[in-house]
Amino acid sequence: MRERHIINSLAYQVITHCIHHHFTIATAESLTGGLLASSLVSIPGASAVFLGSFITYNLHAKEHILHVNHHLLEHAGAVNKDTAQQMTWGTRSYYQHITPNKANLICISTTGVAGPDSDGYQPVGLVYIALNYNKHTIIREYHFDGIRQEIREKTVAAALSMLAHIPYSYEKE
Repeated sequence: MRERHIINSLAYQVITHCIHHHFTIATAESLTGGLLASSLVSIPGASAVFLGSFITYNLHAKEHILHVNHHLLEHAGAVNKDTAQQMTWGTRSYYQHITPNKANLICISTTGVAGPDSDGYQPVGLVYIALNYNKHTIIREYHFDGIRQEIREKTVAAALSMLAHIPYSYEKE
């Protein structure tokens, strides 16, 4: 219940900042399976700034939809910082063509292991979130505990926190 309140509060803050500063947002999600996008669109006015989301749960979807490198996925799996970064690049590549100002496009991705079992490469609770905006990419690694839904909600809260703390007044290209 507490996590849900945090998510709602952060989502409101993100949407409000984006509306005020004329930013748009696009997401690429794996372990969160649309939960991040859902939290954003639950806020009134989100349609003014939220462009859409890719839910690429499967390795082939990451490769063919977001153009994540095949060899990276084959050798390192889906849960690593490079995959998270490439997911944001693929999202930007698509959405920059439909946003009014590509310099104001913010892309964020989530990839990780929600459990209950390891993915064979990484432990349960390992999460990477990548945030890409105005030629900047920030990648954070998290180690969450809890059951599957708790890990997914903690991931969304962390992603929204990253979005909430972007310097929205940064120098635009």
